[in-house]
Amino acid sequence: GVIPALCFGQNVGKIAGRVMDAETGEALQFANIVIVGTPMGGMSLADGLYAILNVAPGTYDVQASFMGYKPVRVEGVVVNPGLTQIVDFNLETTVAAELEPIIVQAERPIVQVDVTSTRHILSSDDVRALPVDNPTNIVNFISGSSVDARGSHIRGGREDEIGYYVDNTPIQDPIANNSMLFISTQAVNEMVIFTGGFNAEYGNASSGIVNIITNEGSEKFKGSLEYRSYLPLHMFWKSEDTGDWLDTGEQRARAFFSGPIFASEEGDLKYVIGLERSDWDDGDLRIEALDRPANQKLYDFVLTYRRGRSKLKAVLNYEDSYRVNSYDSYRLYERIKVPETWRRTDIENMRFALNGSHMINDRSFLEASFSWMDNTYERAMPGRKWDPTLSYQDNQDKYDWDLDMRRDDENFIVSGDCPYYDYQEKNIIAFRTAYTLQKGRNEFKTGLDLSFFDVLNHDIFASSANFYIYEYDLNPWSGAIYAQDKLEFEGMIMNLGLRLDWFDPNTTTFRDFNHPYYASAPADLWHGPDGHNAPIEYEHTDTLGVTWGGLKDATTKWKLSPRLGVSHPITESSYLHFLYGHFFQMPSFNYMFANHKFHTRGRWLSSGNPDLEAEKTVSYEIGVNQMVGSSAAIDLTFFYKDITDMTEMVTVGPSVDANPQAEDNYSFYQNSGYANVRGFEINLKRPSVGNLRYHAAYTFMVGKGFSSDVNEGYLRRFDDEEFPTQQFYLDWDRRHTFLVTSGYSKAKNWSADVSVRYATGAPYTHPLALGKKPNRNFARFPSINSVDFEVHKWFGLVGVDWDLFMRMTNVFNRQNLTNWDDVDQDLRNWLLQNPGDFLGPFTDYTIYGPAQNVVWGLRVNF
Repeated sequence: GVIPALCFGQNVGKIAGRVMDAETGEALQFANIVIVGTPMGGMSLADGLYAILNVAPGTYDVQASFMGYKPVRVEGVVVNPGLTQIVDFNLETTVAAELEPIIVQAERPIVQVDVTSTRHILSSDDVRALPVDNPTNIVNFISGSSVDARGSHIRGGREDEIGYYVDNTPIQDPIANNSMLFISTQAVNEMVIFTGGFNAEYGNASSGIVNIITNEGSEKFKGSLEYRSYLPLHMFWKSEDTGDWLDTGEQRARAFFSGPIFASEEGDLKYVIGLERSDWDDGDLRIEALDRPANQKLYDFVLTYRRGRSKLKAVLNYEDSYRVNSYDSYRLYERIKVPETWRRTDIENMRFALNGSHMINDRSFLEASFSWMDNTYERAMPGRKWDPTLSYQDNQDKYDWDLDMRRDDENFIVSGDCPYYDYQEKNIIAFRTAYTLQKGRNEFKTGLDLSFFDVLNHDIFASSANFYIYEYDLNPWSGAIYAQDKLEFEGMIMNLGLRLDWFDPNTTTFRDFNHPYYASAPADLWHGPDGHNAPIEYEHTDTLGVTWGGLKDATTKWKLSPRLGVSHPITESSYLHFLYGHFFQMPSFNYMFANHKFHTRGRWLSSGNPDLEAEKTVSYEIGVNQMVGSSAAIDLTFFYKDITDMTEMVTVGPSVDANPQAEDNYSFYQNSGYANVRGFEINLKRPSVGNLRYHAAYTFMVGKGFSSDVNEGYLRRFDDEEFPTQQFYLDWDRRHTFLVTSGYSKAKNWSADVSVRYATGAPYTHPLALGKKPNRNFARFPSINSVDFEVHKWFGLVGVDWDLFMRMTNVFNRQNLTNWDDVDQDLRNWLLQNPGDFLGPFTDYTIYGPAQNVVWGLRVNF
C-alpha cells in the first residue's frame, strides 16, 4: 500500500469441514452445523462440505446434527484470526427421536496447513507471559527480528517498515511510520505478526504487520486489580558508579473489568474496561541512575453488540504520558551537568473505532469500519516553547531563551538552553468496507480503504549562529481497492491477491529541484516573521536563460501489488509453503513535507520532496513445516527481499564546499536507495500442551545496502565523502540470532517463564575506514544477549484468586551496546586513541540498552 489505510478482516477466522456418514463414508447434504451458544452456523452441501464465516478468535463448541443420526458436539475448537479451523463430523445412524449429543474433545492442530507465509499467533496468555508492557514490542521476541537504537527491524528492513494495527485498523504514525498508540496488554485478546508477507487486504508496510485484536467482553462478569512496584534486590550486588542504586522507582496500578450489560436470545451487549497508571523515578534506566521521571495513563474501553447475524464493536483508547529525556540526538551526554535543560516529551493520544459486520447469508458477509485518531506530541525543555509565527527575537523575549551555549574544560555543557523544540498534531480519519463470499472451495474477498490526514509539524533548532524552522500543515489522503481469493483444496491452499493503492500529497512541489528559488528575489517576496522563507513560488528567468523558482502540483502516486501464497500439504503432519509478493510503503511525511516553506536561515539547508514515490519490496520465501512428535512442530524457511526506491537524502549543488546559502546548494530526499536481504529461519514450537510450552528459533541473515539511514547523504556532505559504489552491511545486520521462550505451569498453583535472546554484534564504521570512499560497517560490536524471567504463585484467600508475581529483565545485567554513534567526530577520535572503549569522551552510558530491572506485583482476580 501507499499510505496507512484501514486493513480489516484478518481479525476473524473460519470453521470448515465435512459431514459424513460414519458407516458408509458418504457425504451428508443439508446437515446443520452450529456454534453452540451463538446464532452462528451453516449447512453442508452436496459434497458434505460446510463453512462458518466471520468467527471471532476464541474457543468454541461446534455441533452437527442430521435427521436420523446422532448429533456430535466437538468441544474446545480454537479459532485463530485469518485461518481456517477444520472440524470434520462422522455421524452415526439412530432410530431414537431425541438424543444427547456425542461429546468429542477437539485437538488443537500443531501444524496449520493453510498458512502460506510466516506468521506468529499469540494468545492473551502468550502475550502476558512475555516481559513486555507494550504489545507492539512483542515483535522483538520472534524469529527474523533485530533491534537497535532506532527500533525493531523485521528481516533486514528499516525500523519504519512495520505496519501496526488494532482490530485491523491502523495505529500508524504517518510522521515516524511506527506505532502511534500504546495499548495495555490486559486489553489484548490475541495478536498476529506477519513477517514473510501478507494478503492484499494489508497495505503500507514493507517488512511486516503487527495486528492486536482486543477483547470483546465475557459472558459473565469478571475482573482483576493489580499493583506492581520495583524490587531493589540488586542493591545487594550491583550499584552505579556514583553509588546510587539502579532502580526505576516504578509504581504501576491496573484495573480490568469485563462482562455482559444484557443478554437474551435475540442478542447481547458486552463490555471491557481497562485502566492503567504507571510512574517512574527513572524512565530510561541504562547503567546509571538519573532523575528522569515518567508517567503514563492508559484507558481502554470496548463495547460489543450482537443481534442475530450482525455485530457492532466500538473501541475507545486514550493515552496521556510524559517522559523526561536526559539527552538529545546530538552528542548525547554533553548536558549531564545541566539537568534543568533536559527535554520533556508529552503525548496525548485518543482513538475511536467502530467496526460492524453483517452475515448476508451462510456464505457471505459485509464489513464496514470507521476510525478516528487524534495525537498531540510536544518535546521541549520545560518553559521553552517556540512559536513559528513570531520572530527569532520575539521568541527569545517571550520564552526567555538562552541560546549562548557554554562549556567547561572537559567540553561538557554547563549553561545555555537546549535549542531543540518539536511539536506535532495528527488527526487521521479512515473508512473501510469489505465483502467476503464463500463459494465452494473459494473464499473471495474485495474491499475499499480510504484515509484522510490532517498533520501539523514544527521541528525547530535554534542557536545564536543559525536556526532552522522546518514546518508544515497539510492534508494528504490515500485510498486502496483490493481483491483476494483463498482456494482450499485437499492438496493445495492458495492465496491470490491484487491491491491498487493511491496517495495524493494534496500540495505543491518545486518545479525544478535544482533551482528551487531565486536568491536575488525582491525582499518583499520573502516570507515568515524573520523573512527567511524563500519565495519558492516566484518564477524568474535570469540572463543566462536559467529559470529559478516556481511550483507545480505534486502528482498522485499509484501502485499495483500482486501477492501469491501457496501451501502444499505433504502429509497430515507436514506441508510446504511459498510466498511471492510486492509490497509498497509511502515514506514518512517528514521526508515528503519537511521545510515545506523553505526556511533558509540554517547553515545546512534541507527540504522534503512531496513527489516521492512509494518504497518497494519484492519478497520471496519458501519453507517446510513438519511435526516433531505429537506436540511440537519445526519450520525451516528461506527468504529473500529486494528493496528498491528507498528514500535517501541527496545534495544539490556543484560541490559540498559551495556556499550553503546559495540557491543551488541544499539537500532533499529522493528514491535512490537499494538493499537486499537473504537468510533463513528455523522455528521449533510447542504451544501450551499440558504444563510445558516453548519456542526456540535461530535466524541467519545477511542484509546489505548503500546506506542504513535516510540521512546518510546529508552526513556525507559534512565529511566530504563520495556516494558509495558498493553495498555495505546494514547497521542492524546481526548475522546470527538465537531466541528461546519457555514456560512451565501448574494450573492454579504456580508458573515460571523465561526468555533468552542472543545476537551477534551489529556492524559499525571504524574511524580508520573513513575517507573519500569509506569502507563502511566492516567492524563489529560485541555480541548482545539478555535473559528475562518471570514467576507466578496463585493462591485462594477470602473467596477470590490471588496472584503473587516477580519479573526480572536482563537478569545478568548485561551491558548490551546498541547505540554507538559512528558519525560523531568526537567519538571517532576517542576510539582511535582508546581502542575498544565505546563510551567516548563524555562517558556516554546511553550507548547501552536497558539495565537489569526487578519488579514484584500482586493481582487479585474475581
